[in-house]
Formats: sequence, C-alpha cells, structure tokens
Amino acid sequence: MSSGVAKWRAGLKFAGSREFTRREKKELNAIILKKALFSLLSLVSVPVFSVFLAVLVAILRLLGRNYTREFVNIMGFVIPIFLAGALTFTIVNLIRVVFLFRDLRNNHMESYEGCFDNNMHATRSITTLIRNGLFHPITDKSQSMEVLASSGLIWSVNGVRQRFWLTAPIVETAEEPSYAVIAADWVMPLDPKRNDLAYVNQRQMTSDEKTELVHYIRVLLRKNLLMTLLMNAWFAYSLVQVYFHREGVDLFFIIALFIASTWDIALFTRLMQVAKFKGDLKMGILVIARMPDKIEKIPESQVPTLSTRTEFLPISRYLWSREGIPATWRITPLQ
Repeated sequence: MSSGVAKWRAGLKFAGSREFTRREKKELNAIILKKALFSLLSLVSVPVFSVFLAVLVAILRLLGRNYTREFVNIMGFVIPIFLAGALTFTIVNLIRVVFLFRDLRNNHMESYEGCFDNNMHATRSITTLIRNGLFHPITDKSQSMEVLASSGLIWSVNGVRQRFWLTAPIVETAEEPSYAVIAADWVMPLDPKRNDLAYVNQRQMTSDEKTELVHYIRVLLRKNLLMTLLMNAWFAYSLVQVYFHREGVDLFFIIALFIASTWDIALFTRLMQVAKFKGDLKMGILVIARMPDKIEKIPESQVPTLSTRTEFLPISRYLWSREGIPATWRITPLQ
C-alpha cells in the first residue's frame, strides 16, 4: 500500500511553488555571471602563478642566490596544493553555475513552511540561518523559506532575502497512511491491571515507508566508505613497511593505526545500525505508543486521557513520527 511522499528542506515541508519575478531573474543572472567570472579567474591564476614562480626562480639564479634549490623544493610542494585548490574552486563554481542555469530556465521557486524543531540544529544551513537571525529557534512559531528548486539555494527566509551561499538538500519522506490514526485509537495498556503505563498498538508500514527505510540503509552503507578504505590502505602500507624493512614501530605507523581504527569503529557502528534497520524492514511494522497525560488513580476499566501518539521502529527503536510529523532524522539529511 502506498500513501505518497512529502518533500522537506531544512526541516520545513513543501508548501507550493511560484514563478520568478523580473527582479529575481535579474539578480539570478548577476549571480550566475559572478560565479562564472570567479571560475575563469581561478583557472587563469594557475598559469599566471606558475609563470611568476618561474620568473622568480630565474631572477634568483641570475643574482646567484644560494637558496634557489630550497626555494624550488618548497614550490614543488606548494604548487600542486595551489593547483588542486584552484581546480576544486573552479569545478565547484561551474557546477553551481550549471544548476543556477537550470533554475533560471525552469523559472521555479519552491516554498517551504513549518514549525522549527530545536533538534534540527545539526545541519550547517540551519545553524548559519539561526546565527544570522533569519531562523527563529522557537518551536511554536511558523517559519517560511523559499528555495531554488535545482540548486537548492536558500533564497529567502521568513520573507528576508539572505545573501550567503547556503543550500538545503531535498529530503523525501513517506506520507502517513489514514489507518495510522485509527490504529492509534485502538491502543491497549502494556499491563491490563495498570492504567498509568504506556498504551501501545502496531500497524503495517506502507510501501513508501519501506522504500524510505531502504534509502537510509543505502546511505549508511555508502557514507564515508571511500575514506575508510583509503585510511585502511594507508595503515596496510605502513604495516608492510614495518614488516619487510624490519624496522621498529615509528610515529608514522602509530598515527596510521589510530586513524584507521577510528574510521573502522565508525564503519562498524554504521553496520550495526544497518543491521537493526534491516530487522525493522523485515518485520514491516511500526509500534504506536501513547502515554497518559497525567498519572492519577482512576478505575481500571476506565481509559485515561492519552498524550499525542508516537511511532517507533521496533528493532532499532528509532522514533519514526510524532502525531503524524516525521522524526527530525527523517526530514533533515542523515548525519
């Protein structure tokens, strides 16, 4: 059974879209031109910097300076770093230009609305917006945000145009099925003799909810996998050096061991989480829990006033939703 999906950015839910105004198109064109010029300048800086260094070395040799060799060795280390930085800067800006062109062509601005949750401070975009006074960290105050659809660039927050390059990645969650509310009305006490404990029930996950959980499993498996392999390869290389050269354990080996172990522990933790999520997926159910609003003595046959409903994954025990609203980890990029 499928119940559809909802789109979220920075913890706010998709509320609609509109076309650009003439002023916004003009401003977007200016941003594209600026980033294209930055890309061109960073590319030009590479040969200019190289020629400058070559001329400087030639002048030092003509003057007979005796530290020319040391200078050349230092530049042999600096130039590759500068080149890598310049190329990275160029590629990043060109990618941004491509996505901004798509936004301009699609003529599409997305709106997102919702109430803020203090647990969402983990993402860089949200913390930056709070620090600059654009997001108001008040849980019961409605927030609004406009985002460029393709690039994910946050255009305005609560009606204020923001000037930083801040993006809000899109996250899709499964919509809650209609029978979830019905199942929450049929909760039963954990202990039939006590009415001050949690009242629980369960329901089947929809196909969209299962698809969403599969997505989290894949993200956890891919997350930092390349870096983990590289760090282990580095440790393996240092181990081979120690074994074949019969040298004692040096600082290089200890550092490699520590870093590789740290990445391996993080990988093991993610794999344990993946195993729990797979168990949840296999069971295919969500546990519904409701607590009494207040503990008071009432007849056992009488059901107390219950709090808002929450849903949990049974194996990992992750919060899935609260009163139909997805948990924070579902509506912000998985950390």
